[in-house]
Amino acid sequence: MPPNSSSDSFLRVVSRSNCSECADSFELTEWERGFLKKVDLPEPKRCPRCRSRRRLLHLNQLNLTKRVCSATGKGIISHFSENVRHPVYDVAYWHSDAFDGRSYGREVDFSRGFFEQIEELKNVVPYPALHVDYLKNENSLYVNYAGAQKNCYFTFNAGNNFDCLYGYGLEDARSSMDCMRVQRSELCYETVDCVNCYQCAFLSQSENCSDSYLLHNCIGCRNCFMCVNLRQKEFYLRNQPVAPEVYHALVRKLTSCAEIEILRSEMSEFRKTFPERCIHGVRIEDVSGNYLVECRNAYNCFDSHDLWDAMYASQSFATSRDLFDCDECGEGELISSSANSGGGSNLRGCFASYSQVQDLDYCIYCVNGCAHLFGCVGLKRNEYCILNKQYQRAEYEELVPKIVAHMKGTGEWGEFFPPKLSDFPYNLSQAQMHHPLTREQALRLGFRWEDEVELQALTDKRTAPAELSETSDMIIKESIACRACGRGYRIQKLELVLHRQMGIALPRECFLCRHRARQQSRTRRQIFDRACDHCAAAIQSAYPPNYAQPVYCEACFAAAAD
Repeated sequence: MPPNSSSDSFLRVVSRSNCSECADSFELTEWERGFLKKVDLPEPKRCPRCRSRRRLLHLNQLNLTKRVCSATGKGIISHFSENVRHPVYDVAYWHSDAFDGRSYGREVDFSRGFFEQIEELKNVVPYPALHVDYLKNENSLYVNYAGAQKNCYFTFNAGNNFDCLYGYGLEDARSSMDCMRVQRSELCYETVDCVNCYQCAFLSQSENCSDSYLLHNCIGCRNCFMCVNLRQKEFYLRNQPVAPEVYHALVRKLTSCAEIEILRSEMSEFRKTFPERCIHGVRIEDVSGNYLVECRNAYNCFDSHDLWDAMYASQSFATSRDLFDCDECGEGELISSSANSGGGSNLRGCFASYSQVQDLDYCIYCVNGCAHLFGCVGLKRNEYCILNKQYQRAEYEELVPKIVAHMKGTGEWGEFFPPKLSDFPYNLSQAQMHHPLTREQALRLGFRWEDEVELQALTDKRTAPAELSETSDMIIKESIACRACGRGYRIQKLELVLHRQMGIALPRECFLCRHRARQQSRTRRQIFDRACDHCAAAIQSAYPPNYAQPVYCEACFAAAAD
């Protein structure tokens, strides 16, 4: 978007470099240089995409497995397989006083690289089995990167939800299924990037809608079916007024899988006749990126809420200020080159460190009031530690500058943890979701790859019933074959209840196939310079210049929207 007085420094380029990993050219802006100086970090050597890929490589959110707790021997659910090198503890046991991470402390060895020493520490310190707020979760065993979940199943990257299944990026949702990046919504199914919707299905990028189906980019609509870019309408079909009985007859078709496929295909074609907004957001000001809610001065940012003064941040949560190069960080300020961290201030190069934390450098799973730590793993409520060894404050403050100088000498300072420290192969990490690679590409770049285990053949190859009326209560005891990948999956009791309540046929694909389809329906985390297809003004958008549909700037889209 055009610069103004508050955004000049975000857009003014002060240098250009070639990425040390992929060789692509990338820019550094005046704001970046000022921020990096403020947090005492060097200018990056890698492009934003390669930096994000390295951070996301350390996150596995969706792939859960059964294993045993390394401490108690009891069966647990975890995103760590039995093959990881470090111990894995039941979440409640890990958060208890059963062990003290400082018992693994060791001296700094200035004759070796610091990342090598962190790796050695990381391989012996226990990790929690899941990334959850276990004290606030209730009857929600199969969730990850989630807190305050009640009666939820397979919800990920989620907070404060009730009776929800198969969701990603949910916030304050109730009785909803198969939704992605949805906030403050209830009784929603297959909705993506929606806010404050009720009794809706197959919606995308819509707000304040109710009793509506197959909408895209609509606001304040009720009883609407297959509409695009509408504002404050009721009983509309294909953007035209319709009699209530026609609308209700269409809704009844959703009980059939075949009818759903036809209607979704028709909606896909209908959407192509309308312009797309250059950026999808709700209550945003001076931003670039996509899928932003209540953000201001956020550039090259994606999937974030209440984010101010940030660059290259994705999936930022809660109230966040002054973020740079962060994935899934938030509820804090001055966070840089970090992943899945927040709830505090002044975090550099951290992973999975959160909850009232302060002044952490290169820490992993340091939580619950930790402060003034450097290169620590698995600490709780500790301060003034280096490589998990306890120091007096004066000793700590004297030693840290020496470590920083050592890391600057080795070229490690300012870099995120290298790929070999990740517990996950590339294809099971979040990096594959947002920066997909083939097996050959990943291996060539030095990433691990784990071929999928051959699917066990089901004795009964039945898919889910084609009609909701044909679905019996016994289906919750059966294994159904995904028609896309062949993987077996089950229908949960709550899932069946909600499908019947909403009058929508059961899904015929497994969760992972449904999730990938939703992800592919959204734009990539990439920004293009292009022109508005209406007024020719220069704009930035996640839609490339060769996108099939017209893309309008904010002003032109507002004028065109009904």
